[in-house]
Amino acid sequence: MKIIAALGYQDCQILDLTGPLQVFASANQALGYEAYQLKIVGVDTHPICTNSGMKILPDLAFSDLMDADTLLLSGGRGVKALLHNDELIDWVKQSAKRVNRIASVCSGAFLLAEAGLLKGKKAVTHWKSCSLLDKNYEGIEVENDAIWLKQGNLYTSAGVTSGIDLALALVEEDFGHGITMDVARELVVFC
Repeated sequence: MKIIAALGYQDCQILDLTGPLQVFASANQALGYEAYQLKIVGVDTHPICTNSGMKILPDLAFSDLMDADTLLLSGGRGVKALLHNDELIDWVKQSAKRVNRIASVCSGAFLLAEAGLLKGKKAVTHWKSCSLLDKNYEGIEVENDAIWLKQGNLYTSAGVTSGIDLALALVEEDFGHGITMDVARELVVFC
């Protein structure tokens, strides 16, 4: 079983967090067994108030996550406050060495950039934030029109529903095109 851990935080974009997780949950249904175990990781274990006002209860704090195959970093307005959380940024940096894949959705790319993981790589974020990512972090080749990009075991996506596209690509890497198409049809998304 592959563990998918998704980081949520105060004022994150709810679809950045839940959209990709739904893809993995739907893959479990399509496969007929629990191929993915899903975990929501918070800055702590307090409820996460997303940008929509809906609250999500994390399974554990990031500092307690011992194992994951894929780490997803959601985006949203609250990401700015996290850029000054040295413990979290160090955790992102160290996690990149331990996980098989690390991915950002939308402005979650700023967490990867702050951890120095995007230097010398191509990356994408929400179109409104591409110029800010390019301006604030040297050595990143920011792609303005990509939906998602893969650079080794590091992935970035453009924002909100492109996180779903990215998650579909990750499922395809794991289980092939047929399962991915089943999931896309179930979720009624283009693949």
